[in-house]
Amino acid sequence: TNAKEGDVIGLANGEYYDMSIVIPQNNITLISNTAIVGHVNVNGKNNVKLIGLTFDAYAPRPVVDPKNGESSIVSNITSTDGNKGPENLQIIDCKFVDLYNVSAGLENYCPIAIYDRQRLTGASDGIVIDGCTFETNASYYIYMYYPGDPNVKPTGDIVIKNNIFGNTNTSVSTAVYVGGTRNNVSVIGNTFVNGTVVITPHNNASCTYTLKMSVMDNNFVNTSDEKNIVIALRNFHSLPKCSVTVKN
Repeated sequence: TNAKEGDVIGLANGEYYDMSIVIPQNNITLISNTAIVGHVNVNGKNNVKLIGLTFDAYAPRPVVDPKNGESSIVSNITSTDGNKGPENLQIIDCKFVDLYNVSAGLENYCPIAIYDRQRLTGASDGIVIDGCTFETNASYYIYMYYPGDPNVKPTGDIVIKNNIFGNTNTSVSTAVYVGGTRNNVSVIGNTFVNGTVVITPHNNASCTYTLKMSVMDNNFVNTSDEKNIVIALRNFHSLPKCSVTVKN
């Protein structure tokens, strides 16, 4: 609560289940190699970095809509669904685990849920999720609805790279969902075990800048005998200025 902009906060060894850690300022780095955390709210802040944290499915919190109250989604990392989402959020080398075997019983559990639905003006300035491991049962691993002004080009991209989504003991249908975005999106160098990537950019045909979507060099592992859709790209028919690269 006493943090100042630019502070690097190291969490001591321990389990932080009895609180929601609320990022109070812009330009905050929260880091630990040993702490086990239930929930962090990035609250639409700018330039926040979460590094090396272990998040447990035991203690997620609801995503909160300030107009309508709690949503049905519970999450370890959330942004309040207000008039501005997080800008330049970086989630690096974090782990999402299930130490107490509870995730299979959680309804609408999603480790990372970033909402920006009520933004009225301005551009959404990017999110990076890099080098994380997701080993829980979940409805989604990442659920991101991150729009902005269709006539203002964002300065940052949504980048999801070098992550491991799932293993043979976890279950998720859509591993990564990016919806309503006006940012470029890159999904690169990840491993998906029985999980789908869904990218649904905004459907505003009057968009004035070129939107780029890249799904490249990912490893899709299917441990079942069923055929699975691994990449779903939607809404592109409504975007006259959009380039798509898929390479695996």
